Amino acid sequence: MEYAKTPGDTDSDCRTYPKNRPDSEIASIFDISEHTAKFHIKNILRKLDASNRCHALAIAAQKGLIEL
Repeated sequence: MEYAKTPGDTDSDCRTYPKNRPDSEIASIFDISEHTAKFHIKNILRKLDASNRCHALAIAAQKGLIEL
């Protein structure tokens, strides 16, 4: 599946993952609800066909979507 970014899937979203931030902190960073943060994270995992956040980060870096 080809990954197509949506407005909620920013590079900043992906870059918060390496810091092992909880959903509540990610929500605070982007001034969104925790529910919305979880929704975006779930969509990123699905779009990248990743099993977890670390896997998503590795895939995104491999595809050139983010730089580590």
